[in-house]
Amino acid sequence: MKDWISRKVRFVRAEAQDTDQERRVSVELERPQSGKFVGKVARPSTELDAYRAGALAAADAVRQAAGIENAVVELKNLSVQKVFDRDVVIVEIVAQVRGQERDLYGVCPVQNNPAEAAALAVLSATNRMLDLA
Repeated sequence: MKDWISRKVRFVRAEAQDTDQERRVSVELERPQSGKFVGKVARPSTELDAYRAGALAAADAVRQAAGIENAVVELKNLSVQKVFDRDVVIVEIVAQVRGQERDLYGVCPVQNNPAEAAALAVLSATNRMLDLA
């Protein structure tokens, strides 16, 4: 799969701002010599949507960072599970690059920031196909 794209992308930050009705999340990624890529999403302000917003914003930033016209990186499923007494985010991503489509899976333990954990799970999934890590 390394022949798809050979790029390195770094997670910079995930930030969330809450209002009474929605949560706005931005995820910033950086690729050396290519710049920064920011995905932004607004979702209802519920606990699960904090994860979903982080994953959606990360998917958008990954799509930008891929640098390929018509690349698609979409969140298909997201789940938060208890594993070994810790919350873990699990994502399923659908990625289409250069005419090929893949279902990808990523996992990340939750520390303090649900949006960040979901964003890192998306990177965990996509770096296998896009060699972005």
